[in-house]
Amino acid sequence: MHNNIKFCFILGIDRRSGTNYLFRLIRKHPQCLGPGPIWEDFFIHNSDIVKDYVLSIYKSWKPTWEIDKILGPPSLMLRYLGDALKEFLCLQLKDLTTLDHSDMVLLSKTPSVVGIDNFFELFPEDFLIVLIRDGRSVVESGVRSFAWDYEEAMYRWANNAKIIFDFKEKHKDKKNFLILRYEDIVLDTQRELNKIFNLLGIDNSLYDFQEAENLGVTGSSDLKKIEGTMHWKPVPKPKDFNPIERFKDWDDKTHARFNWIAEKYLRYFGYKPKQINSHFYTIRNILLDILWKIKQIKNKWKNTN
Repeated sequence: MHNNIKFCFILGIDRRSGTNYLFRLIRKHPQCLGPGPIWEDFFIHNSDIVKDYVLSIYKSWKPTWEIDKILGPPSLMLRYLGDALKEFLCLQLKDLTTLDHSDMVLLSKTPSVVGIDNFFELFPEDFLIVLIRDGRSVVESGVRSFAWDYEEAMYRWANNAKIIFDFKEKHKDKKNFLILRYEDIVLDTQRELNKIFNLLGIDNSLYDFQEAENLGVTGSSDLKKIEGTMHWKPVPKPKDFNPIERFKDWDDKTHARFNWIAEKYLRYFGYKPKQINSHFYTIRNILLDILWKIKQIKNKWKNTN
């Protein structure tokens, strides 16, 4: 293991939450490494498989062997596997022998918080940044970019928000863990980056904040509208570029549906829902819930037959 390298994992609440933007911002710090080709590793997203693997191994051993006492509990094996995964990420570094990696940070990102409960078992001493974005903007951006289904995207954001909420409550005392909002990064880039540099223990005086303010745009849903296709090649930021309220054209029924599904977590993370008081929308949402459950049952039946 390359002991001089720190590792920072960036997890987004979902696709379209800004992980690519945040990754590019942090990578501009001279102490941060952000190599390819693994731009999104999905280590945590798939970590339940790793945990089940470890637990199944321990269950296959005879209790009389007392492996827990002699070698250690399953959590120790998970930590060793986490070290192996980090070693694998280091293979992306072109020349480990000539580069000075002291006080360097290797960045990793994944636009998913699925499996986050396993993070500190796999990577107990590494850094974790969780990026949140207003669920309404995430949904609208996904619809524009990838033709997401509104209903499915709303439920997914709410479910992922709950995952983050539960994780935060469980790990309140962790010092190597930070939750950031995409909107705060856009509105006050320097302040939010300083939070990150303090977390990582790297020198903020080495960073060019002016260059960060002028960072080009990649993968924005606006690009598809302008150019007719999605791509991740950097383009100059348009003067009227505003990614904060992608949902500004939503009608009341769309706001009412999102509020019904996700208002609790929207408020928890500091976003203000549009207040809509109408018995009509209450009845409509109840009916949509029934249709949603029927759809889930049909999909489950289809997948098992």
